[in-house]
Amino acid sequence: MVAELPRLLAQRYGNSDSYSRAQVRKTLEAAGYRGRYVEYAYALCLNAADAERELDNRVVSARLRKELADEFFDGDTDFTIKLRRRGEVGNSAHTSIPLTDQALGARNHGITGTADADVP
Repeated sequence: MVAELPRLLAQRYGNSDSYSRAQVRKTLEAAGYRGRYVEYAYALCLNAADAERELDNRVVSARLRKELADEFFDGDTDFTIKLRRRGEVGNSAHTSIPLTDQALGARNHGITGTADADVP
């Protein structure tokens, strides 16, 4: 979802640092995301104030943004989802690994850019 949703939003509404609740909700529905994905989507795609309002809790919003920041944005909780290059999310102030490489690295025990057969 972290890789796909920003791309889908940019395709539908143009590239942006954040999106409205209605834009995120419509895109989630079109992509078939439900349940817990909605909370993460709001934390990821709305600006911080809107995310707090939608999640009805500043602590929940901050915790979800922290989880996302730690996993995908080198711990930077001030991240934006504005796409920089195809397949990347992150802030322009730091380097992000394309999510496809992150996924490969997670699957291949930290070795990015390799197929399963290449892992000892």
